[in-house]
Amino acid sequence: MKKLTQKTNASIVCSLDAAGLAERIRDFRALAASQLIRAERTHDGGRILFRNSDGAADRIGELFALEKECCSFFDFSVELVDDTIRVTVKAPEQAGAFVNALLENFSKPTARPASAADLQRGDRSVTARRTR
Repeated sequence: MKKLTQKTNASIVCSLDAAGLAERIRDFRALAASQLIRAERTHDGGRILFRNSDGAADRIGELFALEKECCSFFDFSVELVDDTIRVTVKAPEQAGAFVNALLENFSKPTARPASAADLQRGDRSVTARRTR
């Protein structure tokens, strides 16, 4: 598994345009529909657990590498733990709306993910379960 971490003072921006963001959301939602165990908010980011089946490890690594390219402020760690793939998400405190938006893609399918406009407004109303 790749470890996609890099400590930087990166700006809190996403370089995807609206079409790219919509495609990424579709990719994350498809992954969630087939492999998700659970996603949870932590004090400094989040944790997402996936089933490791059907070549999921490669696809998960690819998707989070792509996410790191457009949102360089994120730090992702993708690890294989038994038959589970654990993605640890870390981000600066001021990127809380982006963390929430990312985790929202791995929540109930009926939930509305944050849009680019929500993020530009700094809307933190998207929710994810918070743990310590």
